[in-house]
Amino acid sequence: MTITEKNIIIKKNIRDVFEILYENNTSIFSEHMQLIEWHKSEWEIKKTLRQRKERIYIYLPSIPDEVVKYLSENDKYLMIEAKNKFIVDTSDSQKIKTKIKILNMNPFFKTLINDLHMVSIKNTIVLQQIEDNATNVKIKIKVVVNIPKTKKINEFISTLMNSLLYSTVQSLG
Repeated sequence: MTITEKNIIIKKNIRDVFEILYENNTSIFSEHMQLIEWHKSEWEIKKTLRQRKERIYIYLPSIPDEVVKYLSENDKYLMIEAKNKFIVDTSDSQKIKTKIKILNMNPFFKTLINDLHMVSIKNTIVLQQIEDNATNVKIKIKVVVNIPKTKKINEFISTLMNSLLYSTVQSLG
């Protein structure tokens, strides 16, 4: 299991921080991967929670070759589904959990990994308004890989998580 956390105070109101993180967020990812397609559904209320799904198709050059052999395209392209749910949604506090699934794996491995939860990628962001133009942002990324993995795969996961966290902080700056 790899967990990366960051807690920062941003000199922006909670609505602006949310906008950067969830609506205009391509700059967070563009330094680390090539975005090919990104479809975001509208925010909807389901089971009393505001939520939406996103489907993202990327080229990620840093994927180790050990991972490429499990992908249906045998290349460094990933089709990802992200499901965002508001756990807390008030005017001065928001907690959003995101679960991520890799969709373009070979069918056998996709069933093993996604249905048996052998790989779990979760992101939690907590936004807390502390002043009119100041928001506390807590970001937690958790990746659990319950399959045999190499040192190279562990380094890839850790490096990518830390790079994305750094880019997120920079985009909020």
